[in-house]
Parts: sequence; structure tokens; C-alpha cells
Amino acid sequence: MPRLVEINAACNSGGTGRIAEKVGVLAKNAGWEVLYVHGARYVYPSQLQTLCVQPRGLDYLHYGLSLLTGHHGLFSYLTTQRLIRHLRRFQPDIVHLHNVHGYYLNYKLLFRYLQEADIPIVWTWHDCWPMTGHCAYYSTEKGTCTLWKTGCHDCPKRMEYPRAIVDSSESDFLLKKQLFCAIDKLTIVPVSYWMERNVQQSFLKDKPICVIRNGINLQTFYPRENRSALREKWSIEKSKYVLLGVATQWNMRKGYPDILSLAQIPNCQLILVGLTKQQCATLPAGIIGIEHTESQEELAQLYSLADLFVNPTYSDTFPTTNLEALACGTPVLTYDTDGSPETLDEQVGVVVKRGNQQELREAIRQLQTHPLDREACAKYARERYNGDTCFSPYLQLFKQLLHS
Repeated sequence: MPRLVEINAACNSGGTGRIAEKVGVLAKNAGWEVLYVHGARYVYPSQLQTLCVQPRGLDYLHYGLSLLTGHHGLFSYLTTQRLIRHLRRFQPDIVHLHNVHGYYLNYKLLFRYLQEADIPIVWTWHDCWPMTGHCAYYSTEKGTCTLWKTGCHDCPKRMEYPRAIVDSSESDFLLKKQLFCAIDKLTIVPVSYWMERNVQQSFLKDKPICVIRNGINLQTFYPRENRSALREKWSIEKSKYVLLGVATQWNMRKGYPDILSLAQIPNCQLILVGLTKQQCATLPAGIIGIEHTESQEELAQLYSLADLFVNPTYSDTFPTTNLEALACGTPVLTYDTDGSPETLDEQVGVVVKRGNQQELREAIRQLQTHPLDREACAKYARERYNGDTCFSPYLQLFKQLLHS
């Protein structure tokens, strides 16, 4: 029985955690022995054998040291040594990496082990962190940084995740380049064609690249027929046009100020999901605020309730929220940001210029008058984003690497 290790910061939580879980379950059902390695911050029940690499609390120590030094991902030394001992006993045939950042691993130790082990490594890139000296996303409301193409230094996003008081982007860029390029059997899996084009301009451009786009669980995300009852549940007037925004964390990168401004549009009801307690307490009047939820059933009901899903993101690779909304029959309005436009076409959504709030409002008014067909949206998602179909290429890739 071949053995697979999935490594991600979150366990079956959020977009990356659920993707790692789905790939692992597909592999398990195909006869693989699967170990899911994860951090301690976001952990939900899994169908797989799991290993939490460090006790809850040490992630805060890692965060503090990262903040003070700027060297994100270079702490958690003892826990990573413990992980490596476990991996040596498990003897994986394939290691599938997802997010190795997130205050739970020492990537320097991990990649030295992976080089020594000399086994195939598949690395799914959910963000841009592997090819930068600091940031996970380099597109902002002010433009797109290109330092990662030649060598990071004087990082303009030093105080964004992963926050750092000291700028260590130059040395960390060189360290990543040295460690990651040294893995001979490394295959990079971008989740969008936008990301693929960026990888081809990075220091890892000579590594094999295989695009596998994200999928979702269509048994959970499908149109709910009781939209009127859902409106009553949230006390929303029948005449209101419902706008929905969903994010794991609402901040500048996700377009939080932009989406708040939409509450001023007449005859619209704005619902925001993924807010902190403080954000909920300070919301402008008239907005329905909901804290972060891991309930996919609740999300599916909210997607189905909405007339339009709005995603004013300033940086994103291939947002699964767009896919979930479409699967529930809800059209999508998004900025022309990175891989977000790849998730839809003009039959099921609208794309406007990034940061242009006037275009955003005009698109909403146009869609109020001429709504897109909800069944077409659901059909579009069914045909393209079935998780079983979207993630099956991973199994083909694993088998190919195993026998090559």
C-alpha cells in the first residue's frame, strides 16, 4: 500500500484545509495510506489519520519570534524535528505540501529532510508565499509588487501577513530559493492559470508545473429552494436586493472598505460573513454581520438566499467562495484580480476593474435590472467545480510520480 503525507497549516478548516482533506480522502479511497499533518490553530474533525505537529500555544511563540525578527517559518524547531522523526518512521512514498507557512513549521528543517529523503514532492500553491521573501500576496489596492521576480528587499508589505517589525525579506528570499530549488523531485501545482504564469517567472520556473484548479463539495453547495423562508429567518424585506460577502478574514486585501460602501446603495441588503466580534460591533447601520463559521450548511443557505455574491478582493489565486456561490445558483461580481476572473464567465458573473467602486456599484444596479439566470450559475458550477472531478488529477499525478 503506497503512503501519502498531506501537510497543511489547517486541518479540514478553511479553503486549504478542506482541499487537503478532500485530496487525502480520495487517495485513501483509492488504496493509499494517508497521514494528514497540520498545525494547532484551525483543527476540525478529519476522516484521515492526523498528526498535529505542535501543542496549542507554541504557535503564538512562533508568531512572536516571527514578528520580532521577520524570519517567518524558521522557528518551531523542536516540533519540526519531532515531525521529521515521525515521517522517517512512516516512510511516505509521496509528500503533498499545501501551506507550510502559518506559525507551525520550520521550513528550513523540513526541506532539508525532503532533500535527504529524495522522494517525490507535490506542492500545491494556494498563495504566493513560496516565491517571495515575505508576503503571501503581492497584489494590493495600490498596485502589484514585482520584487519577487528578481529578489525581494525593502518589503513594502512588511506589516501585512506574516507581520514583521524587521525587514528580513532579502535573506529569506535567498534562503527559500536555495532550499526549494534543491529539491530535485518537486512538482508545483498552481491552483489557477494566473498563478502558473507567475510561477513561470519565479526562481522555480524550471520545475515541473501542473495546474489543478480547485473544486468544491456539490453535495453541500447547491441551490436551496426555500429562499423566501431564508429571507424571513434573517428578517429581510421581500423588496430588498441581497448582496453577500464571505471571507475567512475581512481586511484590506479582501476589500473590506469597498464592500462596506455598498451598504449605501438604495434598496439593497448587505450580509457579511467572516467578521470578527469587533467588526460586528462597529458595522454601519443596516448591514447584517456574521462571525466566521465553519458550517458549510449555513454558508450554502446564505449563498442561496443572496441575489448577488460580491467579492471585491485585491489579491486571490482562485477563490473557492466564488465557486460555492455559483453552485448555489448565485451570480458573482468580482474585481479583475489575479485568478478570481478565471472562476466565471459573462453568463454567470461580472468582472470590473480592481478598486473601481463606481464600476462595482454600476454593475450591481445593472444586475438588479437585468439579473443573470440562477440555474445557469448552478449548472456552470456543476459542470466545472465538482470536487471529485477537480481533484482526481492529483491521484493521477501521484501514480505517475510513484512509477516514474
